[in-house]
Amino acid sequence: MGTAPNTRAEIFYRKSDWKKVGTHGKGEIKFEMTFENWKNKSTASNNV
Repeated sequence: MGTAPNTRAEIFYRKSDWKKVGTHGKGEIKFEMTFENWKNKSTASNNV
């Protein structure tokens, strides 16, 4: 996943536990989430 720096999207991804792994393109921030993190978030939201 990628987004421009200093945007609402960047804040959203950071708060959603996506991890910054570098940059690509024209300075966009590259984010990744492991399957385990995604699975844990999905399970946690189902338990609400």
